[in-house]
Amino acid sequence: MKLIELLRQITGNDSLVLYENDAYVDQWLEWYTGKVKKFHSYKVYNGRREVAFERFSLGMAKKVCEDWANLLVNEKTDITLGDEASQNVLNEVLRNCSFWRKANEGVEKTFALGQGAWVVSVKNIEVDPSGGIKKNDVAKVDVSFVNAKNIKPITYEDDRVTECAFISRDSRYTYIAVHLRGADGTYDVHNFVAEGDNLDSLNVFAERAFVFHTHDTEPWFYVLKPNIANNININSPFGISIFANAIDTLKEIDIVYDSYQNEFVLGKKRVFVSVDSSYIELSSGEQRETFDSNDVAFYVLPHDETSNPFISDNTQTLRVADHQLALQDQLNLLSYACGFGTEHYKFNAGGVATATQIISENSDMFRNIKKHEILIEDALVTIVRAIIYAVNTFTMQRINAGTNIEVKFDDSIIEDKQAEKTSDRLDVSMGVMSKAEYRAKWYNEDIDTAQAKIDEMSSMTISDPGEEPPFENDEG
Repeated sequence: MKLIELLRQITGNDSLVLYENDAYVDQWLEWYTGKVKKFHSYKVYNGRREVAFERFSLGMAKKVCEDWANLLVNEKTDITLGDEASQNVLNEVLRNCSFWRKANEGVEKTFALGQGAWVVSVKNIEVDPSGGIKKNDVAKVDVSFVNAKNIKPITYEDDRVTECAFISRDSRYTYIAVHLRGADGTYDVHNFVAEGDNLDSLNVFAERAFVFHTHDTEPWFYVLKPNIANNININSPFGISIFANAIDTLKEIDIVYDSYQNEFVLGKKRVFVSVDSSYIELSSGEQRETFDSNDVAFYVLPHDETSNPFISDNTQTLRVADHQLALQDQLNLLSYACGFGTEHYKFNAGGVATATQIISENSDMFRNIKKHEILIEDALVTIVRAIIYAVNTFTMQRINAGTNIEVKFDDSIIEDKQAEKTSDRLDVSMGVMSKAEYRAKWYNEDIDTAQAKIDEMSSMTISDPGEEPPFENDEG
């Protein structure tokens, strides 16, 4: 059975057609891995025959995606609920499923292949005789990442995927989870296990198929993509790779880099000597080699009766500066095409370094970071809502469903935090900003918790009258 036939069967839509983007995803995947068969493997005709070569790769497609992931989701990214007990439960769930590692890796692969998905599930659930779910101590909420190759959108609304099939595999089986919205508006997850990994020939195990009713009107997944318009197919629900419009620049970079490497191979020291100069004759009549025969710098030419003995140094001057300039120009073009602005990368000593300067708020990079954060924040809030619902419905733990979800991104390279704190302290002293507002902003507290802390400190007896309140002495 083909995957499309399975999906038509469970959706009841005999005319269902999946949205496809595989050709472009395959191309982007090759560039992401660093070796594109039709480009990096090539032949050169030397006048007699074609000689096969393998072009060196600087791997800049992956580097671009790594940098975007590290800018958008890193160790300083945080999700706060404003309720300590609920926060502890959420942190435990995220920690148990290695969420932040998956999030960083997921954003990298999303920017490489044009889309990726975070999917929430519940493990170790128990079903009672009537088909209902029983809460237990071992039920665990999990969050997994699915790359673009294993995402099959079924329906989408307003450019957002609303129903979708997700594929995962191990050494023997293919697992298919189809998230569909029922007539009552709640989502059901149809689960299948098939033998092998060919989606055009699935041997589905009927006895292992089951439907999980989430009873939730919100999706338990979010299909994320870079926040850039798809100019390849403007009617497609798919996103595009962050380097989709920079393929020509990636080619030029690897052409120059390959030439740069060959410059050292072809430009190594070579000394040509005639065979008559390659040995000397001792007074005893014995011949001895003039040069060390193991020294590859010397190349002995065959005997020519018309020429005199000679030694010729044919070593060429290396064009290092020319190659470095050409590479830097192409890196600047790549940086601009991928949203970093210019001069984000610097080619130095044979490698690529990333700029670490403070980013001004009027720069292209700042605007692009904020633009991508819009979709990532939406994705994280959606996934956390699903986690909260799943925890409260299927586990023995509890998260306050009414709590406010706030996503905090790392802005340390964008703005001077200490300068901003100094400005806020001045606002507090002027009375235009309250102490509670200051604490809420810099201590990741909601306004009520912050005010309670202020009231608590105000009621305490300060032993040292000269001691300043904590909000004016914090270091970070």
